Amino acid sequence: MPLTVAAAREGPVGTAYNFCVARGWESKSVELQQDDASSSSTGERKRHLTPAQREIESRKEGLKLSRRRILEQLQSAENPRYRKILEHALAELDEQITRLV
Repeated sequence: MPLTVAAAREGPVGTAYNFCVARGWESKSVELQQDDASSSSTGERKRHLTPAQREIESRKEGLKLSRRRILEQLQSAENPRYRKILEHALAELDEQITRLV
């Protein structure tokens, strides 16, 4: 007996599977909408900033991203010398961030 589209949508237990939307797509869409909403509220503040203030904010965001990346690397680092290098880099980033504030 040839497999029909309706039969192909039936799982092994007989439950229908939604082929139109991949699993997790809905939650990703909601997450993106929330990110857009939060960035639009900060985006309104950025419109009122001078170009120099925007540059400082951009630099600060870049430093914060670098700090997060180093923290992740520090959590998984096992070599004591490498950990020391990462800790030094983290301290340097913290100093740069405080200078920008």
